[in-house]
Amino acid sequence: MCSGGIFLPAEIGCEAPILSWQHGTESNDNGAPSNVGNNYNDLIGVIGAANGYIVTMSDFIGLGEGEGIHNYVHADTEASSTIDLIIYGKELATELLGISPSDQLFLFGYSQGGHATMAAVKEIESNYSDQLSITASCPMAGPYSMSEAQRLMLESGEPYPNPGYLPYVLFAYDKIYDLYDNLNDVLKPEYVNLESMYNGEYDMWEINYEMWSM
Repeated sequence: MCSGGIFLPAEIGCEAPILSWQHGTESNDNGAPSNVGNNYNDLIGVIGAANGYIVTMSDFIGLGEGEGIHNYVHADTEASSTIDLIIYGKELATELLGISPSDQLFLFGYSQGGHATMAAVKEIESNYSDQLSITASCPMAGPYSMSEAQRLMLESGEPYPNPGYLPYVLFAYDKIYDLYDNLNDVLKPEYVNLESMYNGEYDMWEINYEMWSM
């Protein structure tokens, strides 16, 4: 199951364009867009809807009301969850408020959301061009080169301000691809218990602090 947030305009008197926001790295379910009233995503949703947009914000699989660890920076499911919510948001706007969606679609995101935005654009252009037409996209500050630039940075041995990102990728990709049989095969003993902190109850700063203190 994948959850998300949708913000709708009211009484705009014209067709409404769609604005799809992809959030940055988040490990706490309370920071997911579906938790309306608890995080910065609300501001984007309110401003967008107030300016006449149908605003959709996927939590991405595993965050918010989802089950299990979040599929962190996994392009296929970032794209599918983003696209599914765009399509559902258009239908909901018509059914709930009688709003007709326009053909304009704007996608933007930051950090992980930049990665998700680029993944969604690629998927729409490849497989959804008969349903969705992209007007503009803005993927910002995403980890676009995971196997090259990101790998070189990790192998450099230089201090990294967000060490919690690496186990996040490891645990998420194991969930999806079954990478290992035992955590002790891929992590030093002192880091094995980290997996329990990716259960949706901890912020990234708490995970980073735990790793800094090891």
